[in-house]
Amino acid sequence: MDGILGECEDDENAEPDIENLEAGRNGFVGYMGLDRLESGLDTSVPNWSEHHISAAPKQDVLNNQYVRVIHTNGLHHIALVSCACQGHENITMDLIYAQLIPTSFDRIRTLFTTAVLDHFRFCNLEMKLSAYQFFQLLQRITTSMNPSRVVNLYHELRRLSQLWRWTKKLKWAV
Repeated sequence: MDGILGECEDDENAEPDIENLEAGRNGFVGYMGLDRLESGLDTSVPNWSEHHISAAPKQDVLNNQYVRVIHTNGLHHIALVSCACQGHENITMDLIYAQLIPTSFDRIRTLFTTAVLDHFRFCNLEMKLSAYQFFQLLQRITTSMNPSRVVNLYHELRRLSQLWRWTKKLKWAV
């Protein structure tokens, strides 16, 4: 592991959370289920087998990469639009200023919001909720019909929650 926030060795062998769809509008249409609307199919009864969290495109029309963002209301795939005019190394600090904590400084693919880390800390202190139970709650919030389809980020939650508590202690000590 590369330091505290480095990628795990088994991350290369992990099951991918997004499928390779054609970038741009075609990928977005398939991800949002808009292809059913354009084709005139009946959308009154949702087909749960067609809608799952892992069908996110890798890039948008402007070649901005999609990243996973874990927030208190679930796991989302959002295009990361970044400005590298002051250097690529400042992107991480810009994300932290925006209250998004990356799981890696090398390859930014997953971001946790400070709100979800604070929420986990409060749930752990007040209700004695474990990290495993909290992540199961996030999975259930993301897709209530099939929470097992959500990519497993339990280890990242544990690692970042420890780092977040350490950062909070440093802040309080000043």
